[in-house]
Amino acid sequence: MASPRAGCCSLLAIAALLALAVASPAQANRIAFYEGASAFSKATVSTVLPSGRGERRLTSPSVSSYSPAYTPDGRRIIYGSDPEGLGSPDLYSMSSSGERRRRITSTATGEAHPAVSPDGRSIAFVLRREDRFEIARMTAGGRRVRVLTHLDAQTYEPAWSPDGRWITFSSDARGEPQIYTMRRNGSGLRRLTKSGSNSNPEYSPAGTRIVYTGVRGGDSEIYTMDAGTGGEVRQLSRNHVEDFEPTFSPDGRRVAFVSRGSGFNQVHVMTSAGKRRRQITHDRMHHFEPDWQP
Repeated sequence: MASPRAGCCSLLAIAALLALAVASPAQANRIAFYEGASAFSKATVSTVLPSGRGERRLTSPSVSSYSPAYTPDGRRIIYGSDPEGLGSPDLYSMSSSGERRRRITSTATGEAHPAVSPDGRSIAFVLRREDRFEIARMTAGGRRVRVLTHLDAQTYEPAWSPDGRWITFSSDARGEPQIYTMRRNGSGLRRLTKSGSNSNPEYSPAGTRIVYTGVRGGDSEIYTMDAGTGGEVRQLSRNHVEDFEPTFSPDGRRVAFVSRGSGFNQVHVMTSAGKRRRQITHDRMHHFEPDWQP
C-alpha cells in the first residue's frame, strides 16, 4: 500500500506536468542569437529560454556562425557560417538542439541573414554582389536562386509576413537605411519609413505591425508601425541606451531585443507595449540578432 507521502508526491508530479502542459508556448520556446567578443569576431549560435535560464551553445567557437533563423515548425535553425574563413559565408541548417547539420549553399559570393517563409518552402536571404548586397530568394534546399531587389545598395535583413505574401527589409538606397516591403516575387516595392535611420524590421504574428530599430538624434530605440502604411508609429523603448534588433514572440505579446545598457550587447525581453523590460543574458560577450522559436 502506498504511503500518504508517496501519494502526495505523485499528486505534486501530476500538477507539475499539467502546469507545463498549459504553459504559454512563448514561455517554453527558446530564443536563438549569436554571440562573440565583437560583431566581427568569431561568433557562436546559442539559445536561451525567455526566463534567462538554460542557455545552450549550439555551434563551435572555432568556426564563425551567426544570424540564426528558426524554421516555421521550430525544429531547425538556418544560419550563416564561414568554416573556411574566406570571408564568403554560406547558409547551413541544423536541428534546434544543434545536431544534424547540413550545408544549404556553397558559393564564392556569400549569403547571410536567412529568413524562412511561413510555409517552410523558401528562404529569403542577403546575397553579396561585388560591393553591394541584395535580397534574394531560393528553395529551402538551396535551389532556384532569384535576386529580388536591384537597388545597387546595401540591402539587409529580410523578414516574411505571416501570410507569406510580403517581405520587409532595410536598405540605404536613398542615403540613411530605411524600411521597405515588396511582394515575395520582388514586385510592388514600397518604402515605409521616410526619416531618421531605420532597420531590423520584423512582422508581428498577426501581420498588422512591423517592429524595428529606429535611430533619432543618435538614440537607437525600438518602434512599431502599421505594416501596410508605415503610419501609427509607436515607440516601445525609452532609455537612451542602444536598443536594437527586435523580434516578436510567437503570440505577439512580447518582444526580444538587444540592448547595450550594461556595456555589452545583451538580450532583453519586454511586453509588446514596451513594459516590464528584463535582461535575460548576463555575460561578458556581445549578443546579436535574437530570433524567437515558433
